[in-house]
Amino acid sequence: LEFETRREPYFWILWALDMYRPKVYEMSRLNVEYTVLSKRRLLKLVNANYVRGWNDPRMPTISGLRRRGYNKQIINNFCNEVGATRSAKVVQMAKLFHVARLTLADTTRRAMA
Repeated sequence: LEFETRREPYFWILWALDMYRPKVYEMSRLNVEYTVLSKRRLLKLVNANYVRGWNDPRMPTISGLRRRGYNKQIINNFCNEVGATRSAKVVQMAKLFHVARLTLADTTRRAMA
């Protein structure tokens, strides 16, 4: 993708210097529908005090999701379900909600009023 064209010169330099050549995996970024994920734009929200910080529940960060009630198992299951791909892909937010429901279905107590 972005750095794929630079990989050959990078590996040549490592070969010439007799250094370790790591395995490189390239994948596209995760785009979530109707969500701003750009660090530059999120930083503007934090600096302008529109949100209380990076862990504000309204922020689409890992700490923001955790404060919203998503545990690490939900986040990991979501990432596994979406998968890593090289093509540009937009994931619907409903997918995260669905994975959260499926993950919590086994452990959550149910009660009727």
